[in-house]
Amino acid sequence: MYGVIKLHSQLIISWEFMRITEFHNEGFYHIYNRGVDKQDIFLDIYDYQRMMDTLLIKNDSTTTIKHGFRKSEIKKIILQEPYVKIHAFCLMTNHFHLLVEQKKQGGVSDYLQRVGNSYTKYFNAKYKRTGHIFESTFKDRIIESEKYLCHLSRYIHSNPHKYCKLKNKFDYIKHYKWSSLRHYLGLEKIKIVDDSIIRKYFQNIDEYEQYIFDYLFGQH
Repeated sequence: MYGVIKLHSQLIISWEFMRITEFHNEGFYHIYNRGVDKQDIFLDIYDYQRMMDTLLIKNDSTTTIKHGFRKSEIKKIILQEPYVKIHAFCLMTNHFHLLVEQKKQGGVSDYLQRVGNSYTKYFNAKYKRTGHIFESTFKDRIIESEKYLCHLSRYIHSNPHKYCKLKNKFDYIKHYKWSSLRHYLGLEKIKIVDDSIIRKYFQNIDEYEQYIFDYLFGQH
């Protein structure tokens, strides 16, 4: 069922944080970060939506759209030279997860910097504050097998169960608005998500849904 993803190395160095991370085009990564001191970074539904819009609008090296973008601009976006492909995501109250594939040299670092800067400007202006809202830099893990790629998608999609106080945790994550699971299950079309890679390992939507269900209830 699974094979090993081929690696083509490219070294990216961020001197600001003295961080050495190996990124490469066509490589897959789990990217995650949280608020400073674990503080909340999404305080209402408009903050979540703003981050989703930012994830889309900042993922093109050719875009001329600035920080103060409008809804009308978002609807017209067609990515021409994306930094990354987003294969799964989940936004939580004080952190986020992304499963990305680098498409442009330096794409992961450039993209996360653009997203972070834009959302921080929005958040600080809205809540009349200054300074960083995210921890010093994003965290990352390289994905070296297709088996782990599939597993990571369900880990990310299952994350919201931590919020659920109901008995039916699966129903909760299935309808959680701020993740890409609804896209995978055919409940909503989310523009920022590319599900083509992970879908090829499952015969249909029901099989992927069962894959998530088994993990959530310890049957994996």
